Amino acid sequence: MQISICLVLIPLIILSTNFVISKAFPVEDLKISDNLGTPWKREVALWIKDNTPPDAKVLTAQMTMANVIRFYSNHEVYTFELSSNPSYVRLDNPALLILNKNVSIIVDDLDPALEKNSIVLEMKKYRAYFNPELVFTAYKNITEDGIDKEIPMVGVYRLR
Repeated sequence: MQISICLVLIPLIILSTNFVISKAFPVEDLKISDNLGTPWKREVALWIKDNTPPDAKVLTAQMTMANVIRFYSNHEVYTFELSSNPSYVRLDNPALLILNKNVSIIVDDLDPALEKNSIVLEMKKYRAYFNPELVFTAYKNITEDGIDKEIPMVGVYRLR
């Protein structure tokens, strides 16, 4: 009896490991970059890591974007959104941060679903005022009515 239980349990344990399950049911790694299915945030963070100096500081509107950028690029990130996380500096005057050249990159969320978000709108106001150079855009690819479309989701701007 014990041998038959072992013969059933051992293969069951082996087959239920994360390694076996992940090989049997592969999940595209990019889709889990921030647990929201937004791979463009990781794409932007990796672009920043590969194309900006290590001491470049980044300004973005939302905490979720800041977290992904900080994790994947190891850059210091400032965000408009208030956070109880003490590792983020509270921004009282983002314009002063830009004028003093404390940031060199602005990451702006271009997602059409966020066009009425007040924090994103405030970021767009600063971006329009300081007129940085667009250096990278991350797109979301969708198929609608059989037509492939690219929707710009995130823009990376370099301050001059």
